[in-house]
Amino acid sequence: CNYTMAGQTTGGIVSIEGAGSIVLQDNFLCTSYIDWGSGTVNVNGKSITCGEFSLTGAGAKTLTLGAGTINCTIWTYSGSNLTVTANTGIIKVSGTGAFTGGSITTYNEVQLNGTAHTISGSNTIKTLRLKPSGQVITFASGAIQKVRTLLWDTGTSIKQDATNITWHVKETRRNIINGCVTHLCRSSSGGSGTILVD
Repeated sequence: CNYTMAGQTTGGIVSIEGAGSIVLQDNFLCTSYIDWGSGTVNVNGKSITCGEFSLTGAGAKTLTLGAGTINCTIWTYSGSNLTVTANTGIIKVSGTGAFTGGSITTYNEVQLNGTAHTISGSNTIKTLRLKPSGQVITFASGAIQKVRTLLWDTGTSIKQDATNITWHVKETRRNIINGCVTHLCRSSSGGSGTILVD
């Protein structure tokens, strides 16, 4: 069904269940969180703004972003059967919220915009943008992040949680493209967390 907010804001928990389809006709604003268990959501080039965006359960879920944006304080994919058609869409996580990507291989752009974030799941992300300057990004142990373009502000620290290995951005150049990983230097050896630039 086509869904229109008409400038309104919902204050309660938004639960999405069932085999139906939702196509946004304008921007969706929720002051609480979204719990999505099954069904199809087409952001349709609009924006969703909420607290936690939580994808749970084993029901089939299809997310189409188009040129849309999801603004959330936490992104959690802990279920299964999710298909993401990211198109040129962006997922923006603010505050200190985690990005639990669930090992999806089709994320377009993920922005981590707070002071500290943790990334888990072995995800494939076309563009990973880290800001602001001075933030700390922690990668869950054992996960592999495949990133085409990594953008960051000078002073960002990247670390692996289990062994407290810290990765520091070594240079002020902001792009890592096509396998060049010389701009990250590890402060000690060991550990299994990995970031790859595809």
